[in-house]
Amino acid sequence: MTQSLTARRVTAGAFDREAVAALSSLHGEPGWLAERRLAAWELADRLPFPSTYERAWKYFDPARLNVEGLRAPAPTAPSTPAPIDAASAGWMHVLNDQAVSTHLSPVVAEQGVVFGTLARAAQESPALMQRWLGAVITPDEGIFPALNSALWREGVFLYVPKDIKVEHPLHVLLTAEGDGIGLLPRVLVVLDRGAEASLVVEQRGGEAGVFVASVAELVLADEARLRYHTIQEWGTGVQEVYHQRAELGRNARVTQVTAALGGSVYKGWVEASIRGAGATSEIFGVAYGTGRQYFDVITTQDHIGDHTVSDLLVKAALKDRAQSSYYGLTRVGLGARMADANQEDRNLLLSDRAKANADPVLEILTSEVARCAHGASAGPVDPEQLFYLECRGLPRPQAEQLLVEGFLGEVTGRITDPSVREIVGAAVLRKLGIEREAGAG
Repeated sequence: MTQSLTARRVTAGAFDREAVAALSSLHGEPGWLAERRLAAWELADRLPFPSTYERAWKYFDPARLNVEGLRAPAPTAPSTPAPIDAASAGWMHVLNDQAVSTHLSPVVAEQGVVFGTLARAAQESPALMQRWLGAVITPDEGIFPALNSALWREGVFLYVPKDIKVEHPLHVLLTAEGDGIGLLPRVLVVLDRGAEASLVVEQRGGEAGVFVASVAELVLADEARLRYHTIQEWGTGVQEVYHQRAELGRNARVTQVTAALGGSVYKGWVEASIRGAGATSEIFGVAYGTGRQYFDVITTQDHIGDHTVSDLLVKAALKDRAQSSYYGLTRVGLGARMADANQEDRNLLLSDRAKANADPVLEILTSEVARCAHGASAGPVDPEQLFYLECRGLPRPQAEQLLVEGFLGEVTGRITDPSVREIVGAAVLRKLGIEREAGAG
């Protein structure tokens, strides 16, 4: 096959056709999955690499992505670390795309909840996997979803049966070790009718030259409730391109929360396909950038069913030469009568060299709308608020950090799970704390 120059940059080296076949053989995968992997690789091999001519890449040149010469991570040994949270319903540690430890509360397991790797689910839950894997985010949506679909290693799978409510959150810790490696994490969550769960995904570690192309598919049947949280604290120099989408049934409700704190480039799509009548989507995000960090998020709230609701609040605080970009689309379809939608992006600029771009967009195809609102802003710290705090004895750096904490706290305060709210808040404080230590030195 003749490859285009841009496609060859990703599908050469460790990410070739032989690697796809080797993965299928390693896991003893059923024929349907092996065929899907190869078909996805064929797409990744011929799809064009993105360019700045595309609206999604308007503010970031994809040529800056470190995708050439990536290595596959080396095998890792199983381990038994302490639980991430003693009160959690279950936890999984994934190191370099390989699950090194997994635990599920016996009480939760007895309810029929499945929590483990996609590789294992392909053997033990083939009907669910065959129906939903790659159904919400398809390989033909771009080179990175295609690459992930072809070469995810073990992945994460959560299934909650009908009317089962998992009381405590489940946790996934994704860590990276080494440099110059390519990681392809994949998460599939399936909630049956009336099911309820909360999942926390924490991303940590990694060195310069690590590239991550991740996919998360969230499936909510009628009346289901899912709270999905991503806390990104990658190491310096890590780049990630991610795709995350929820598909909602009738009267379902999803809350997607993203905290972007680490890495050098973090670009992704957070979307909700609000299909079922009466369904509700919430998208909340915080970002705190320092140095030359770059955060870029594209959101879509697609109202398809009638009487659907969406609410979005994204906030970014940017220091030094950090940058953020936001492009949000709220679409109200012809059949989405009486949709209620809100979209808000706010940016706090902590230096003259920090930069924020914000493009909220409404696409309304019906006149029967309850509400459709959107807004965006970018500006510096209020000097009067700084003066107020400094007059009470706080040095300017501490006063500024308090204001940042309060600014981002409006988002973290919307997290309904107390333990998760504490985890996200602690991650934000760690970012602030690193700065305080550096400043003290």
